[in-house]
Amino acid sequence: MRKQRMAEANVGSACVVCEMNDARALVSIILAGGQRVTLCGNHAVMHRRCRATLRTVADLKETLGNRRSMDRRGGPCEDELAERLQSAFTRDRRRTERRAS
Repeated sequence: MRKQRMAEANVGSACVVCEMNDARALVSIILAGGQRVTLCGNHAVMHRRCRATLRTVADLKETLGNRRSMDRRGGPCEDELAERLQSAFTRDRRRTERRAS
């Protein structure tokens, strides 16, 4: 019953943070500023656990948005193990070497 009520209460067709649009995972919440917004289940849980008072969609996106650091991805390797792993799984190496069957 609760899931049906949540699905009926959805105002938007996608999560305002990540734009996920699977209606089965969307819920509607009311922000501290009184605005009703749609969030996916993941961002709804993050919002519920968040200690900050979020009043706008901009606050939601800033606080709950992608929190993974992009500066390390695809950058130079910092240690020998990472360098060896990266070289072992690059496509360039796979094209030139044959696997023994």
